[in-house]
Amino acid sequence: MTSFFRPKNLIFVSLLTSATTSFAAENEQALSYSKDIRPILSKNCFKCHGPDDAKDESGKSLRKAGFRLDIEDDQDWKEVVARIIATNADDIMPPPEANKTLKPAEIALLKRWINGGANYEKHWAFVSPQKSPVPTSSHPVDHLYGIPLAAKADPYTLIRRVHLDLIGLPPTVEAADAFAANPTSEAFEAIVDRLLKSPRYGERWARRWLDLARYADTNGYEKDRDRSIWPYRDYVIKSLNADKPFDQFTIEQLAGDMLPNATPEQIVATGFHRNTMLNEEGGIDPLEFRFHAMTDRVATTGTTWLGLTTGCAQCHTHKYDPITHHDYFGLMAYFDNTLEPDYHIPDPTLGERNQTNLAQAKKLLTELPNHWPAPGAQVVYKPQLIHSATAANSTLSFDKFVATPTGPIPDQDTYTVSIETKDHNFSALRLKTIAFNGKGPGRTAHGNYVLSEIEVTAAPLDNSSPPQKITLAKAAASIEQESFPAAHAIDGKLQTGWAIHDATKPPHQNQHVDIFFAQPINHPSGTRFTITLHQNHGSQHTIGTFQLLLGKTTPPKGDPSEHLQKSYQAWLASQKNNLTPWQTLAPDKACLLYTSPSPRDRG
Repeated sequence: MTSFFRPKNLIFVSLLTSATTSFAAENEQALSYSKDIRPILSKNCFKCHGPDDAKDESGKSLRKAGFRLDIEDDQDWKEVVARIIATNADDIMPPPEANKTLKPAEIALLKRWINGGANYEKHWAFVSPQKSPVPTSSHPVDHLYGIPLAAKADPYTLIRRVHLDLIGLPPTVEAADAFAANPTSEAFEAIVDRLLKSPRYGERWARRWLDLARYADTNGYEKDRDRSIWPYRDYVIKSLNADKPFDQFTIEQLAGDMLPNATPEQIVATGFHRNTMLNEEGGIDPLEFRFHAMTDRVATTGTTWLGLTTGCAQCHTHKYDPITHHDYFGLMAYFDNTLEPDYHIPDPTLGERNQTNLAQAKKLLTELPNHWPAPGAQVVYKPQLIHSATAANSTLSFDKFVATPTGPIPDQDTYTVSIETKDHNFSALRLKTIAFNGKGPGRTAHGNYVLSEIEVTAAPLDNSSPPQKITLAKAAASIEQESFPAAHAIDGKLQTGWAIHDATKPPHQNQHVDIFFAQPINHPSGTRFTITLHQNHGSQHTIGTFQLLLGKTTPPKGDPSEHLQKSYQAWLASQKNNLTPWQTLAPDKACLLYTSPSPRDRG
């Protein structure tokens, strides 16, 4: 179905205008029943031959001869013409006692209309708009409003107009200058397409519909409290931006909650009829103001979707109104029978947030044993034979399990060491640095070093798959210098690092850092590990002699879950002094917390 909201031919017309304007070309030679004939009949004939079905005291219809001219029927038009041109007082219509006389011009119009077929027309509100051909000398918009073709606007005026028409905001200076530099029809079409896709488009054009829906953020009347009906406003804006067909837009607002498996959006759409004013003054009669709310809904429905007023039919069936008294209260009863509970809109992000929270809870539960590891659960390290070793800025020699850099001490260096093993199921790597020359394990004069970053890759010995970088989960060291913790060795940043200086401890000590893998490494054919030690701190803070050891986690002794529960309960006991006690009160005693000590003041 063609969208009601977003015209593609640049005929930007308000919703009301679109719904009530006929596009039929007016033929200068043809007569219109509604425009030319009905006024004559209404003034001169309808009193006796019109819609009034009133009766006299005896019950006899006041309509003369049962003959009607207000509707298309089997009228004897030959007789009608004979009567209106008659000269005999007993035959002429209108009769002399009516004190009404048809003028010659009116008689001529009636005769022309009858000779042309006496074509009646429906009430304009019930006639579907028809699009007429646009003359080549006119623009569609100019033709619609019946004005001459306007002069071509300059580029700056044109881009400003289209921005204000479509989104209600002026163009940016850059956009205006760009169009002025290239004011082609293709460039203009691209601008229109961009504006139609803008969220501001719906905001601009929703204002018209929200006026029809009498949208407001407060209740009106004396209290005029806030109301939370903004989701309906957003529904209208989204519908316009989504180019929603008008029939769907209508159904959702009139009966969205009655659709099968109605969505939250369709239920929110029925907020159209929740925009009535609400009187919360203390002395009102609620039923009286519910009645006023219902009449408001009937009137709004008639104005918005039928294009006509319903106020006359509220009191009686009006002979010139297509809505009867019975129809009015039938529609009002339909609205009055509706239930109107508050609707709590489900949070669209609730499901996603729930899944995120569940994943976080699962992660925390998985990590819980790390806070209270079971007794006997430990990592056992074993030195590994070095297969190869190189350095970026020095010479790195090795002898079985030990690697040692030699030559001039560089400011920075990078060591790359390869080890091979046919063993399996490794969970950690230990870098052990060995003190030498009566100082620490570093090559500086004071024996310190900074390990900027450690990287580990693993590959099967049979080369059945390429090397994979190992995710490093945690780092723990025998010693940590202030501002240089072990965690900095695996944070992915070469500007940070782990260092070992501690003024309170002897410098001539071996030190180590343990790097724990996120997942155990287990290749059936064995594994080739490549370890890269980045040392970017400068000032010769590089590592001297070192070893690499691979670690395996031994199984815990006893039931780990039982140990976990005991450890958790012990932790709770240790935190007892930090807890805030809460006392549950019975309802009849709770009020005592808020009463005065004086019995006279107690409620």
